[in-house]
Amino acid sequence: MICPNCKKEVPDGPECSVCGIVVAKYLERQRSHTIVAPPAPPGKPSEAAQASAEAERPWPFRPASDRVLCGLYGQLGRMLESGIALTEALRLSARHSRGRLATALSDVRLQVESGSTLAKALSVDPAVFPGHVRALVEAGERTGALAPVFFGLSESLELRLSMRRRVLRACFYPFVLFTLSFFLIPISKLFIGGLGAYLRASLLPYSVALLCVSGFLFFLPWGLLKVLGLPRTQRLLRALPIAGSLYITRANVRFCRHLSVALGAGLDLFTSLRLAAQASGDVLVMRRAEEAAISVQRGTTLADALTATGLFDDEFKLAVTAGEMSGRLEEALDQQARLRQDTFVHRLEIAVQIVAVLVLILVYAYVAFCIVAEYKNILGGTEVQMEELMKELGSGGGGLVPKDLPPELRDILK
Repeated sequence: MICPNCKKEVPDGPECSVCGIVVAKYLERQRSHTIVAPPAPPGKPSEAAQASAEAERPWPFRPASDRVLCGLYGQLGRMLESGIALTEALRLSARHSRGRLATALSDVRLQVESGSTLAKALSVDPAVFPGHVRALVEAGERTGALAPVFFGLSESLELRLSMRRRVLRACFYPFVLFTLSFFLIPISKLFIGGLGAYLRASLLPYSVALLCVSGFLFFLPWGLLKVLGLPRTQRLLRALPIAGSLYITRANVRFCRHLSVALGAGLDLFTSLRLAAQASGDVLVMRRAEEAAISVQRGTTLADALTATGLFDDEFKLAVTAGEMSGRLEEALDQQARLRQDTFVHRLEIAVQIVAVLVLILVYAYVAFCIVAEYKNILGGTEVQMEELMKELGSGGGGLVPKDLPPELRDILK
């Protein structure tokens, strides 16, 4: 046969023995690059995706945690792969779920039994099953790859959970220092003034400080979203020195990961770009992905189109170019997602360590301030006691020393 990439005659087989491409995937990728249906005009998809993302993103609590959804998608994929019917898989999942997720799965099963598609049935609760999940499920239904789609969603959530656990481990030491600084310093009040005085000196300031930190981490972003809106808030976040770099890396990780899953589910390139950009949650990524889709339609390779957006570096371009040429674009994107996730966690751990050092410095400064204040209180109490002693001796605190005192005490008072 003639290799479609290197144009050389090679033995028949799934791969080219000269350039190493997978022939079927390479041809499929070339067809997806020549789709004549143009993407939607720039601006409108971003606004629709932005409104959908805001409507499907409950705050501050999610109706179903990532850990529960990760297990659910993995179980659905295993049951479908083993030949269990979809309705039976949904029934079993609903019976072993709780709360809102159990209700949503029961409603989804009823709609599927009445003739609805699974993707349409999942829209009964968009907060549990957001738009990019429904689109991937719809692609899996069309291509007959529903089980791999669920496996991909489960793996994506598993990576997110792993990253979250590493972040929590990195934040443990600063939090311990923060807590100990409030409970160890006023320990002397427990012996002098009792338990009530100790709690007033430790627990009350700690509760106020913890409330302020929680408000800064949770309520401040919510307030900025309400006042500035999503695009301006994200623009402000990108401009921050350390947090901006972390935010950009995190958005790129989610984009690469969901683009890999969407292409593996059989979606065309334009739809995959739109869903991956929507899954990133970043308005700038959504707009740049639309520009990349238009560039690809005009004949630009995906690697050049994504690099031209300014969101990715040359290393990403090289990996995507190799993936396009070899027909392993999904694997290349998945590898880039993992590498960038490790970079994100590494940078985050460094930032947390810097915060830990700052917290330690603040703790030391607070301890020094408390020691100086306690020393001044002791000196002030001693002076008051001496003045009271002088008054009792009849000197009035500033008169002459009585003559009937012992010579030693007279010398001390002088």
